Amino acid sequence: MALGAGSMALRGSLSGTEAFTTNTLSSANGEVSVGAQGAERQITNIAGGQQDTDAVNVRQLRSVGSGVTKNATALGGSFGSDGTYTPPSYTYNGRSYATVPGVVGALDQLALRYDTDGSGNRLSSIDLSRAGTVGSAVRITGLAPGSLAAGSTDAVNGDQLYALRQSIDDGTFGLVRQGSTSRAIRVAAATDGALVDFRNSAGTGRVLSGVSAGSLAAGSNGAVNGGQLYATNQAVAGLSAGLANGSVGLVKQDAATRGLTVGAETDGTTVSFADRDGTARTLTGVSGGRVALGSTDAVSGGQV
Repeated sequence: MALGAGSMALRGSLSGTEAFTTNTLSSANGEVSVGAQGAERQITNIAGGQQDTDAVNVRQLRSVGSGVTKNATALGGSFGSDGTYTPPSYTYNGRSYATVPGVVGALDQLALRYDTDGSGNRLSSIDLSRAGTVGSAVRITGLAPGSLAAGSTDAVNGDQLYALRQSIDDGTFGLVRQGSTSRAIRVAAATDGALVDFRNSAGTGRVLSGVSAGSLAAGSNGAVNGGQLYATNQAVAGLSAGLANGSVGLVKQDAATRGLTVGAETDGTTVSFADRDGTARTLTGVSGGRVALGSTDAVSGGQV
């Protein structure tokens, strides 16, 4: 149908689909023309269309174009003056992405994620490996020193753990500590208590080895070792044997003559046989002494 002087309607049947809806174009009722090629006319005062088959005016088209442009701009794309659409381009972590799902996927790969339960509810833990396996564990760098105090929930860094290990290795940490200058080792110097127990978990005693010889003197509190005790035991055994055979002590017996001497190697001018209460004792078995001028022999009761 041609409306107006000089108007021509020469279009044949239509083919293809509508933009955006992909509906097949229809030309069942032909075309309506209000002009001709080179003599086009405007159709003015057109109300805004409402139904799918209504004509739309420029205001409606501008609104649609503005919305499309805003959406394209919001997504990083743009439209040229000729309607040419330039797709968006996103750059993240040194790589370019042409779509929103692409850049969101890249963000998701590098983002921290809370663990979730079977219902998708967030838990209070974070899996840094993302795969939950030891082989995919990650390293955390740039971590500031955490607070080393009771109740602290801070993460500690490698430097803090290294310092702790050095303190243990150097003997400056724990109940047994070694002075950095004197190199003296002290046990529980900063605590109280009067007993050091070396027994194991079964209550069995342990051997304390590497003990140097302690001082054997009045007031000494140094530990003595097995070598010192062995020497002492040997001396006691020798003393016991000497006492038994009369070779040691104030009363000695000559091994050859079998003669007895009392205090021969000490001074003093009296020999007392009294007990601790001062009571006199009877000296028996005294043979008859020599009774002569200058004799120092004891005499027996029989001689008296």
